[in-house]
Amino acid sequence: MAEFDQLLAQGHQYSAMGRYSEAANLFAAAAKMAPDSHEAMRGLGIALSHVKLNAATAYLVLEQAAHLNGGMLDGEASQAYALSLAYGGNSERAAAVLDSLVSSGGTATQHHWRTEQYWQVGDLAVTHRAADDLLRHPDLWAPAAGTRAVLTPKLVINTVIGEQANRLELICKARTLGWPVPDTLILDASGEVVNASFLDYWRPHFTVVEEGAQFRPAAKQFSTFALRGADGSAYVRNVACALANREWARRGLPPVLSLTPQHRERGEAVLREMGIPRDAWYVSLHVRSSSFADDGHDNHNALRNAPVDSYLPAIRRIVEAGGWVVRMGDARMSPLPVMDGVVDYATSRWKSDWMDVFLCGSPAFFVATQSGLQCVAQAFGVPLVVTNVLPNSIYSVDENDLYIPRKLFLRGEGRMLSFREAFRPPYVNKEAAAAFERLDVEVPLHTAEEIVGVVDEMIERQLGHIRYTEADHRLQRRFTAGVDYHGFGQMGRLGRKFLRDHMHYL
Repeated sequence: MAEFDQLLAQGHQYSAMGRYSEAANLFAAAAKMAPDSHEAMRGLGIALSHVKLNAATAYLVLEQAAHLNGGMLDGEASQAYALSLAYGGNSERAAAVLDSLVSSGGTATQHHWRTEQYWQVGDLAVTHRAADDLLRHPDLWAPAAGTRAVLTPKLVINTVIGEQANRLELICKARTLGWPVPDTLILDASGEVVNASFLDYWRPHFTVVEEGAQFRPAAKQFSTFALRGADGSAYVRNVACALANREWARRGLPPVLSLTPQHRERGEAVLREMGIPRDAWYVSLHVRSSSFADDGHDNHNALRNAPVDSYLPAIRRIVEAGGWVVRMGDARMSPLPVMDGVVDYATSRWKSDWMDVFLCGSPAFFVATQSGLQCVAQAFGVPLVVTNVLPNSIYSVDENDLYIPRKLFLRGEGRMLSFREAFRPPYVNKEAAAAFERLDVEVPLHTAEEIVGVVDEMIERQLGHIRYTEADHRLQRRFTAGVDYHGFGQMGRLGRKFLRDHMHYL
């Protein structure tokens, strides 16, 4: 059994190092040698819950481990079990497991996941009770804990640009609006940072520390997943963003970020190299694809992708109106066809971290799918046109941004769900494809015509001749009233033509 023991020891070592794929291979080899080993199956299930391709089914291995241990899983294995369920779109079961874990205290991470899973279940009252529990955790900052705190989760903030933009913009707004936020918030920038140029824009607002060991003993963590409002109520981040954006607009406050004169001058020089005239207006476009992060295999993110071909008519419409289009994204994207008035920046020699930020912070408007770059543009106050977005309890966009949601097709009944149905539990706030599969729901992509309709509306705004009829306003009010099952209202404006064409779903 020496080889078996060695496999287990190496598996635990690799798991502790975060090398989960290698750990899974070692535990799998041990389990093959001893199929009745609880330790081997437990280690395999935990490792697989952290591997993208296997995370959604790791719970099956952990169930086998529990069977080998009298039906019991320890805390770490239960946490991995909940993570696997969540990754597979079973938020209800994941939340129940996490309820059990936090019933005797639990870690801050477990409270965070529990709040996130209840958000995806769609019951906002329960979600906000979970958020309140999270913010009461002794490891997290509270007003009585002093004036300094460290932003968390570090990995998400530092390595995912959309998360960084959304979370940090919210905290800046919360501080200005008088919500309970520490005087000094420390951003641990040690290790990998997704975009150094964008990080520089946050330095006036946060204490950026390159060497995290300098401060860790002196400050508690500040959660960026839930915040307390001015009245002390706990809100999950999505709702907190919407409420902050609404109050920000009511007070007429400027965007949190603005391009520096030096950055603008440098970016405009590159626009001239691209062939965009000095007096021209341009639109940034980002259509998320499987080439980014998940390579088409990430169940959690697959529904955020869309085919860029369906955006070509909208691109032509912008060019016909006198604008230019700059396609953003990662360098592995399939190239666009050569088109007049279009720059395929994503695959070009001009691509850089600082130019990414410039193109988010300077266009006339930004056309996006459900992707992170829209959050960067929003932090600079750039108007958004958000397409192919999944139904959400409340969108964290600005009041004048435009969006069109994906419709949901209920296979068993052979019909599209009404907006009232799609924007309520059990369908609302789902992200993983597996969650919709469990509900027997298809999520069709937007057609080129639907995308053109909402882009045309923003072009009219850009050119200064937008017109809404009283009938348009009535349809907006009907939509908002129909989806407001929670009492927080809705943010943004549903695309005018989309709403006219689909008023029978109200």
